[in-house]
Parts: sequence; structure tokens; C-alpha cells
Amino acid sequence: MVYRFYKKCHRKIHGIPISDAAKYLEITSEKKFIDRLKENYSEQIDYIIMGDINKKSIKGVKHAYYFISFDCFEKICMNSRTKKKYD
Repeated sequence: MVYRFYKKCHRKIHGIPISDAAKYLEITSEKKFIDRLKENYSEQIDYIIMGDINKKSIKGVKHAYYFISFDCFEKICMNSRTKKKYD
């Protein structure tokens, strides 16, 4: 299963959408997940933001998309407290 995420980073270093990582780890609050990502990891090294983060948000419409590297994904999995940590 993890190979699928590795494959996403084959062409782009930051090829894993944060929503896919959250879904895989069964994390319910993507907003909290992104907040923790910003606190614990480095932008442009571990993750990138695509889109416009300065736009006023409209409920249900995303303006910014977060993508993480495979190394960052591995670190998140190892530090996760979910059951998927061991997969």
C-alpha cells in the first residue's frame, strides 16, 4: 500500500497530496493535520503549498493544496498514533 505513495513521488519530489495521506492514516480533521504539518515540518523541504493561501476561504472551496514528500510521509507515519502506523 505504501508503494502507491512512493510511486506518486517518482516524477515530483512533493507528489503526495495531504488529503491522500490523511485518508490513508484515517485522520478525520484535515485542518488540524495541516496545522501540525506547518508546526513540525519545513516548507519547501518537507511540503509545498500550491494555490493561493491568502484568498478568503469560502466554505467547501479549497484555495491551497498541500503536497508532501515521501520522506515527510514516512516521518508522519512513524510519528502517527493511528493503526496504519504499523502497515
